[in-house]
Amino acid sequence: MEKLPINNLGDLKLMSEVELKELASIIRNKIIETVSETGGHLSSNLGIVDLTIALHKTFDSPKDKIIFDVSHQTYAHKMLTGRILDETTLRKYNGISGFAKKSESEHDAFEGGHSSTSISAAIGLTYAKEYDDSIGEIVVVIGDASITNGLSLEALNFLATQPNRKVIIIINDNDMSVTRNVGGLAKTFNKIRVKHNLSIKPKVLKNFYFRVKSSIKSFVYPIPNIFSAMQYKYFEGIDGHDFNQLNYYLEYAKKATRSVVLHVKTIKGKGYEFAEKDQDGKWHSIAPFDVNTGMIKTNPGQIVGEHLSRYLIQKSINDEKIYVISPAMIPGSGLNSYQAAFPNKLLDVGIAEENAVVMASSMAQNGLTPIVFMYSTFLQRAYDEISHDVARSNTPVVFCIDRAGIVADDGDTHQGIFDIAFLSTIPNITITMPSCIEEAQKLLELGMTKKHGPFVIRYPKSLLLNSQLNDFEYGSWQIIKPIQKVNIITYGSDVYGLYECLLKENLADSVGLINARFIKPYDEECLKNIMTESDKIIVYEQVIKDGSLGSKIKEFLYDKKYRRKFKHFCLNDTFLETGKVEELKKKYKIEYEQVIKEIKK
Repeated sequence: MEKLPINNLGDLKLMSEVELKELASIIRNKIIETVSETGGHLSSNLGIVDLTIALHKTFDSPKDKIIFDVSHQTYAHKMLTGRILDETTLRKYNGISGFAKKSESEHDAFEGGHSSTSISAAIGLTYAKEYDDSIGEIVVVIGDASITNGLSLEALNFLATQPNRKVIIIINDNDMSVTRNVGGLAKTFNKIRVKHNLSIKPKVLKNFYFRVKSSIKSFVYPIPNIFSAMQYKYFEGIDGHDFNQLNYYLEYAKKATRSVVLHVKTIKGKGYEFAEKDQDGKWHSIAPFDVNTGMIKTNPGQIVGEHLSRYLIQKSINDEKIYVISPAMIPGSGLNSYQAAFPNKLLDVGIAEENAVVMASSMAQNGLTPIVFMYSTFLQRAYDEISHDVARSNTPVVFCIDRAGIVADDGDTHQGIFDIAFLSTIPNITITMPSCIEEAQKLLELGMTKKHGPFVIRYPKSLLLNSQLNDFEYGSWQIIKPIQKVNIITYGSDVYGLYECLLKENLADSVGLINARFIKPYDEECLKNIMTESDKIIVYEQVIKDGSLGSKIKEFLYDKKYRRKFKHFCLNDTFLETGKVEELKKKYKIEYEQVIKEIKK
């Protein structure tokens, strides 16, 4: 294996505690070195290195199935299972995914990019095991934030009724999700985290100490917990950085005849000072950085969420009914400033998208002004609640949907290309996408008037500033360049991206450019005017074709019997893989150069 002092997983079983610690140090340094160049999930991966090594020392992957919840903490696992992790491979096009990927390796037992699927997946494996004797032990590694999600609790509840189906559940407890955990179960975990250390630890008594520690703690510090209540064999207070402890409890779990829960305490970001001290989630997922200083290497641009946060601060000064809701995404959504200004008005509901949406609906129905911040890819989890609990009653909830469109690096689990498709089928919903920061702010202001029912503002991570933007009415498009024989209809960052491309090609005065900031409803009058003047219409979008604006425009042309040349640049029936935005655009033939070729035909 590349740059590791082992040839295969079998070598781990022969290594001493000292050698395991040396291996962990090598892996941590490699993760820091690589992520500093590529960006990626740093803290979660550093915190789980020792536990990952211990898992592979105890169990025999791929026969034994190790399922990592979310799976953005699998960098050490990937290195140990023969995958080269460096700046040329990690989160690169045709490289190594930042998440578990079955096509990469037989050691990736289940693909997951959204949280809390692991226990359900493990239960499924217990049924498959009845027909496949190649399946050995089934192990779940799940964070203390993910296990509080409803899906995890549903799975735990079901598994508790199946005493003959064994799953080893390891809670990787670092007292963090992206930032600090929230909620009643998080408080329960705080109580369960026993800080009392017994003083008798001579090596000759170490195994005996481990055997009796949990019993003594339970007797002296009795704390009821959800796992014991469900009749799981439960062990808490396990040091996730002590190979001796990890080995003892993992071996016990391996020999057990029924499901076991091991509550392992780890330090998120262990081995890198900046990440260890982080309480705000900065180092959870980080852009390329300087290892020595911790400074980000690249300018992230104008972060949309941060601008919206500052706008909401000003609005909240005079409006006490404004509430901002986020499912564990305060740093990622740029809400730190709002949290600092109005800590009681920012409601972090944890990894619970469905709860966020229904709660927001109830608040709006009773006179409050809730604004829900969520990534596009996580919005998928709340589809039912948006349809049933918000749109059906035409409740004016504002949704600020971050990371919309093609998203670099994280791969197929995090691409924001489906939200228009599934939202556009729901009645009463307004769907918008701003072309610049000022337009995002104006759309938010419009949504907060509560005149238009559920109001969605989708946007990428960053947008340009445009101080020349004028006010506009609900449902209206903006004509950037006057209507011509050839016209481009697009929205979001692609408005000015394509404009710059037209300027470069000396086409800005001969091609019309329309900012379709309202996707649903679209500007029918503007579209009719375009039809009247056009010979060719080009629609450009970074979303899936079915349910897109382009598909609606094509349907409009057919219904109104307009006969115009029509070209739709979009994504056809596919999931996107890992890669930079431009790499993926090129592969799927939606780069701007293709638009220019179409214009010149």
